[in-house]
Amino acid sequence: MDKMPILAILLQSIPECFIWCWLALKLLKIQPNLGRLLLVAVIFGFCSYFIREFVPVFGLHVLIQILVIPKFCVGKIRHLHLP
Repeated sequence: MDKMPILAILLQSIPECFIWCWLALKLLKIQPNLGRLLLVAVIFGFCSYFIREFVPVFGLHVLIQILVIPKFCVGKIRHLHLP
């Protein structure tokens, strides 16, 4: 599979994840904590990078990301108090 450069993580994956998460929380009328949101974006970006690096078949990385990355968020969602 093609290799994802580190610069792509810093300039694409992390900002993209930050914006998507911020938008989702705003649509749910939740005021996001920008520090935590940035941490989630960094974790997501690097998880995405490592999954892409170690999965040899193109397309399989998407399935693995769908299964693995939400595991990081499940604990946070349970403690979220919706208005």
